[in-house]
Amino acid sequence: MALELIDLGRLTVTPSKRIEFENGPHGTRGVADFAKTTWESELINATMLWGNGCYTTGPDGTWEPEIRLMMLTDDGDKLFVNYWVRVNRDKMMSGEVVGPLMAGRIETIAPKYRWLNDTHIVGDGFFTTQFDENGEFSTGDVIMAYNVYALSRTT
Repeated sequence: MALELIDLGRLTVTPSKRIEFENGPHGTRGVADFAKTTWESELINATMLWGNGCYTTGPDGTWEPEIRLMMLTDDGDKLFVNYWVRVNRDKMMSGEVVGPLMAGRIETIAPKYRWLNDTHIVGDGFFTTQFDENGEFSTGDVIMAYNVYALSRTT
């Protein structure tokens, strides 16, 4: 058996507000609301009904968001999307690494998309803006986008 990647297109997330504190037991802890999220592909076209995320940035610069989204497809079905991201922010800001990796899952009761309940999703991401010299960004100026794939088993 082998794993196959099924292209699920581009997931784009635009934060609207974030709140954080530094030097907690796991480094910096933060939460963010989203202004807009879209998913565009041949298999899924959806927009966000609700979404938010929480994240930590460890002392070594490793940034780990967890994102939760309720999305509405263009054919009227709901998808709950939950994914985790990992990237070293310091290395990303310096250009040493390109962008974050993500892994997660989708839940739905829609017959058309039910096959997604049995898969994991993975993806590679990028930011459309750079952090400033202090590692900060202005909310609304950042768009996080991921090329997303479903993992499928082949025989």
